[in-house]
Amino acid sequence: MLRPFHLLSLIIISLISYSCRDKPLDQLSIAELDKHIAQAQIILDSLHSVRNLKVAADTSGLYASPSETVISHLLAVDSSVTIKGKILDSLISTTIRINKDRPYQKDFNIKMDIEEDGSFKVDLDVEAGFYNLDYANESHSIYLAPGQNMVIIFDSTEHKLMFGGDLAEENMLYQNIDIALGDYIDHALKHDFKSNPKLLATHIAKRDSFYSVKSNLLSATRHELDLSFIDLLDKKCLYAQARCNLKHGDLINDLSQEDLTESRIDMNDESLFSLYEYRKFIFESFEIIGESLLRDNDNNNILYHTAKYKLVDSLFTSKKISDFLKTDVVYEAIANIHSSAVNPLIYLYQNEVDDHSFRESINRRYNSIIHPLPGTLAPEITGVTFEGDDFRLSDYRGKYVYIFSWATWCGPCKVELPFYERMLEDYAEENIVFIGVSVDKDKKKWTESFFYNHYPGIQVLVPGDWKSPFVRDYDVKSIPQFILIDPQGVIIDTDAQRPTKAIKAQLSNYGIFPKLT
Repeated sequence: MLRPFHLLSLIIISLISYSCRDKPLDQLSIAELDKHIAQAQIILDSLHSVRNLKVAADTSGLYASPSETVISHLLAVDSSVTIKGKILDSLISTTIRINKDRPYQKDFNIKMDIEEDGSFKVDLDVEAGFYNLDYANESHSIYLAPGQNMVIIFDSTEHKLMFGGDLAEENMLYQNIDIALGDYIDHALKHDFKSNPKLLATHIAKRDSFYSVKSNLLSATRHELDLSFIDLLDKKCLYAQARCNLKHGDLINDLSQEDLTESRIDMNDESLFSLYEYRKFIFESFEIIGESLLRDNDNNNILYHTAKYKLVDSLFTSKKISDFLKTDVVYEAIANIHSSAVNPLIYLYQNEVDDHSFRESINRRYNSIIHPLPGTLAPEITGVTFEGDDFRLSDYRGKYVYIFSWATWCGPCKVELPFYERMLEDYAEENIVFIGVSVDKDKKKWTESFFYNHYPGIQVLVPGDWKSPFVRDYDVKSIPQFILIDPQGVIIDTDAQRPTKAIKAQLSNYGIFPKLT
């Protein structure tokens, strides 16, 4: 006796066979096969829907799968992606990269080695978004999402990508839409339609071509596309067009009135911060507003940059976006003023922006243009204390700071230690903090040394040993080296007197005296 699912299987096969009765299966064209597969898929989808309804109504517990919820959860939180691929034809390069721009932060950049047969593979953690795939002198934009694995075939002769696995259809569609979008947007951003009205007709033709390509490709898709992909693609196109509107104003009407409403154009959407087109739109909008309100100010003046910095909070409520724009204002101010006159703006920035990557970017900018000298702002120092806490030099603003740079292997450093420890006792009641900064390479050895030696005061290990930002920024040539900083965070001396030398006399110049014994 046939079981119900056997009978249903025979019905499906019979229906497909009947529809294919005029030709053997191996003689059907690809289009005909696709048609029959679609028909079969409709039947299967219907069967699955009926089964799911019956499982939901079942009270026996025989069909319930407790692990399904767990599996779904694991897939939902899994951010890992496996990418496999192959380069067709001869190799032009032995590496391939996947990267994503992150302004004022470390860019996402993964390098993969290509095997002799042209294959490559990589496992990586990603957030949903558009990434660049670079090979030799070519760059292609691709869409990646957590838990979605992919196969990429690079045809170096035809200069195109082919996809398999998860998100294959999304990426094939995206390749074509992105080309049409880029052609349309690049033309609009490169030209001035006021000075050359003839180019406006070209713009309109490119815009209409883009609309046509996008509409045709989306309507031709055979499968349901990833909703996150569709939403992000929509936002990419929207904000790319919004940039064109910013540049050309009323000359073009690429966006409808509905698109220009606050429900569509959101100046504080942190979820879109990683999208290049969105960040550029936010940045360019702010620049236009700033130029309009501050046009009478000299942009080489600290007052101009301070006013522009304060303008950010009046326009944006998102912490991430306002911190990004403040970082850009300060970055520009350092280059334009290129002196310690920028210090008050740096103080304001450090009190308001706590993003480590943004702050580090400003620190590097300041130190590369305004070299650390007496009178300039002390470069930020970050590291970890012996107790395991994060350390930041700027947290000690308001006190004098005496820095002892050393290492566990340094003989002359050990000579200074007893005298340094006595200083902590002598100046315990003064407005000064003592910080030991180690350039040890081995964190384990550094930590273990505390069990055999007494290192007084706050002790910090900076990453990178002799290649660390601390060594670079303070131009440390040898250790021990002592650095004195005032309560405003300004360098007094990058080669201050040692505990065994005339440090007491130097400190007395600033009203810092040891306690009377």
